Amino acid sequence: MTDQAKSSGPNRQPTWGRVVRPFICWFLLVLVLFAIRTHQRLSEQTHLTFRVSLQGRPILYETKARLGDKVVDPGSRISIGRHNFTLSHPKAKSYSTNLFVWYGERNLGDIVMERATGVLSLDVHPPAPLLYIHGPEFSIILTNSGGMTSAVPTDSYSVDANYAHWRERGDVEIPFGQTVVHRIAPKLGTISLICNRTEANFHLFNGENQVLESEFPAMVPELLEGTYKLIVLHHGNRWDERLLVKPGITNAVRIELEYGAAIFETEPMGAAISSTDGRNWGVTPIVLTELKPGAWQFKFELKGHEPMDFPVVIKAQETNSFHINLVSRTFALAMAQARRATETTNFSSAVEALTEALTEKPDDVTAKHMLERALLGVALQRADSKARQGDYTGALAAAEMAVSLSPEHEIAKRLVITYKRAMEEAELKDKEAQLQETIAARERRPLEYFHERMRRTMNSLLFDEQELKVKGTLADIEVKLKRALTNQEPVFKLQPVEHEGTDTFFLQAKQGMKLSGWRRLDLVAGQSRAGEVTIVFKVFEYTYSVVSSLQVLVAKVEDKDMIPIHESQLGSYDRNLLKRREEGVRLIRDRIRQDVGE
Repeated sequence: MTDQAKSSGPNRQPTWGRVVRPFICWFLLVLVLFAIRTHQRLSEQTHLTFRVSLQGRPILYETKARLGDKVVDPGSRISIGRHNFTLSHPKAKSYSTNLFVWYGERNLGDIVMERATGVLSLDVHPPAPLLYIHGPEFSIILTNSGGMTSAVPTDSYSVDANYAHWRERGDVEIPFGQTVVHRIAPKLGTISLICNRTEANFHLFNGENQVLESEFPAMVPELLEGTYKLIVLHHGNRWDERLLVKPGITNAVRIELEYGAAIFETEPMGAAISSTDGRNWGVTPIVLTELKPGAWQFKFELKGHEPMDFPVVIKAQETNSFHINLVSRTFALAMAQARRATETTNFSSAVEALTEALTEKPDDVTAKHMLERALLGVALQRADSKARQGDYTGALAAAEMAVSLSPEHEIAKRLVITYKRAMEEAELKDKEAQLQETIAARERRPLEYFHERMRRTMNSLLFDEQELKVKGTLADIEVKLKRALTNQEPVFKLQPVEHEGTDTFFLQAKQGMKLSGWRRLDLVAGQSRAGEVTIVFKVFEYTYSVVSSLQVLVAKVEDKDMIPIHESQLGSYDRNLLKRREEGVRLIRDRIRQDVGE
């Protein structure tokens, strides 16, 4: 048999089959991808529309719609098939229907819900002169009413019962198909008020709220049981009383107002007299009547003299006489300012005031003694202020000044010793802080350099950052990392290592996964301290899109043509790819532990 006959024999058909089979597989793959894409596109167009109203008003934003167990809104995408559709609303009866959904829009049209009602039963005792029931859709005002029973729309209602001097308010929630009983039964009583002084009037308070303002005598009905505050006013004087109101009776209260008197004389006379309640009484000598018994604070003022505050105690049915000597304003004012400044430890102001007082009266022993104390206080305060600012040199100088003013002052002597030691300790702390900052900066460097690289890396925010600390030197770790990525399957292809100074480098490695995409490692290692290296890395996982899966057969595909494996970037049918993220991180960690250690 010739060679031509052999080539046309039975062996020719298998040769053509091997040639055509890859194209048939490729065609079937394209057909499957097209079918999946068509299903996705049509599913995106499948949605549910409806409108809901109650009593002629749309209630879309208050209605909860469910398709099976899933909450939906008008225009929501839904899956094809049979579903149970329900509507619920706090003010309406529930609505339910079964429906079948196919590709495209499913319009349920207008759905009218029925308003839900309940029964409100009010029991008011004693009957209220004014009873007000208010709700969003139902309100009524009743006079001299003991209550009502009526069907009302389900809702929240406020109920106000107004009496002569009391108002009781309550909130009632009416549920669907139920009767709610609300009772109002305040315990009310009456007060009868009389006073032994004519022209007196009063203010009656319940807590912070004023109930009534009137003159004596007075009858106050319909007050709630409890304790009340009574303020009585007569000729500018005020009395505070506590009253107890018992229910069902008239509570009789009699107010007795008593006064005392005082005679005031001053040297020199003609001083104006006033009290802390804001009243001006006249000039001395003067007799004051109708003073309320108790403690008073009077003030005497005369031009050229120091004002004087003068406390007195007034007794009922007694007349008290007082004689006051007023002093020169200039010296007294300076001494008073010095005392106030000393009490508040404002020694600088005290020095100024005492210098002025000694100018007026140079031989005053009290002023001289106070000046010595004030100068010592200024020196000690300056020392404390300088120390708080960290200026121990200035603090030491001020403490030594205090010792010169009072050589036996124990606090000043201790401060001199303390500040000398603080100056030595501050120098040591500065050196220690500089050393610690250098160590901390070295420890932060690998992480900071990694973040700097990631800010310029596409899709970096979609993948998690990993950090490890291993023992060794940077050069040794670099060798071990390269070996860990290349000495076992699957093998990573390494890019040239980029060194950042002598203590940090950047390593990038890529692992192809055929038609499933690829995996890339971006890693920074740095010598964070002696004998310790910090490793920071991210594992980037990519898969091919429909277009790039075809391009990979004929051309090079870049990161921008790929789909990052992240929930925000994948369709529902690609969710199974998410496990690759954990696998990639686990693979890198296992190799580092195996070849590098931790």
